[in-house]
Amino acid sequence: MQNLEHTSGLTQGKNYIYVWSVERALMIMEALEDINGLTQGRNHFNAWSVERDSVRVDTLDNINGLIQGRNHINVSSVERALVIVENLEHIKGLTQGRNHLNVSSVERALVIMETLEHINGLTQGRNHLNAWSVERALVGVESLDHINGLTQGRNHINVWSAERASVRVHTLEIINGFTQGRNHMNVWSVERASVRVESLDHINGLTQGRNHIDVWSVERASVRVHTLEIINGLTQGRNHLNAWSVERASVRVHTLEIINGLTQGRNHLNAWSVERASVRVESLDHINGLTQGRNHFNVWSVERASVRVHTLEIINGFTQGRKHLNAWSVERALKKVETLEDINGLTQGRNHINVWSVERALKKVETLEDINGLTQGRNHLNAWSVERASVRVHTLEIINRLTQKRNHINV
Repeated sequence: MQNLEHTSGLTQGKNYIYVWSVERALMIMEALEDINGLTQGRNHFNAWSVERDSVRVDTLDNINGLIQGRNHINVSSVERALVIVENLEHIKGLTQGRNHLNVSSVERALVIMETLEHINGLTQGRNHLNAWSVERALVGVESLDHINGLTQGRNHINVWSAERASVRVHTLEIINGFTQGRNHMNVWSVERASVRVESLDHINGLTQGRNHIDVWSVERASVRVHTLEIINGLTQGRNHLNAWSVERASVRVHTLEIINGLTQGRNHLNAWSVERASVRVESLDHINGLTQGRNHFNVWSVERASVRVHTLEIINGFTQGRKHLNAWSVERALKKVETLEDINGLTQGRNHINVWSVERALKKVETLEDINGLTQGRNHLNAWSVERASVRVHTLEIINRLTQKRNHINV
């Protein structure tokens, strides 16, 4: 309780400071007081994943001195004190006049000063080039030079997850030729050069006149030309149908044709992570009937057919007059009808309360009723990751008392 009272006192006049993942009491009062002193006049400073006390006060003092006049520099995942003060001073000098350069996941000091100096020289006049996940120095200066030459006049081409130098200069030159006149084509997770030139030729021919078809996670060349041609034929007149994570060719032509027939007149129905053909035609027929008149109902991660037709019919009855209630990660049928009925009764008059990751039935009716009583007059209070019933009613009442006149403090 003392911790919560201190947190309430420390956030006076700030927009928000999330106490979300603070699963342990390792954030000592001294550390919080130091953070409060250091963030005066800043928009926000997330104490989110700071699960350990290894981010010492000395490091925070140095960070505070270095970020004067910047928009934000997240110390989010800086779980270790490996980001040395010398590195930060170099970064400060290199980012003069840039929008932002996140030092978020720079968990190791492997991003050498020489590499950063080259990035600084190469990004002159660009919007941003994140050095975020560049955990290794394998992205050599030669590759960066080539990328700089190839992206002249483009919006952006992220070198984000290019953790390996396997994306050769030859491949990049071919991509540059293919994307003339396109909006963007991310070379993001193309960690391997297995996406051959032949495949790219076919993709280039197939996407004429389309908005975009991301070759993002197409890590394997198993999405054959034959499949792509069928997708091209099926999406005539649609906004988009991403062939994103379709890593396997198990989504047969027959299934795609049925999806095409079922989505007539809908905005979009992503065949995104439908990695298996276990979502049978019968299930799709039922979903089509149930979502009449709704905005959208994603069949995204419904990788298994365990969400039975009976459950879907009940969900359809419950969401009358609601905007949307995603059955997204409802991978198991553990959400019994009784629980759903209770949720329906409790959310009357609310915008939405996501039943997203409620993978277990540990959220008892008693807890939900208490939450309902405590959130009167609030916009929303997500019961999202409340995977354990350890957030006791007593704690919630204290939080309710402490957050009076605040915007929100997420539980």
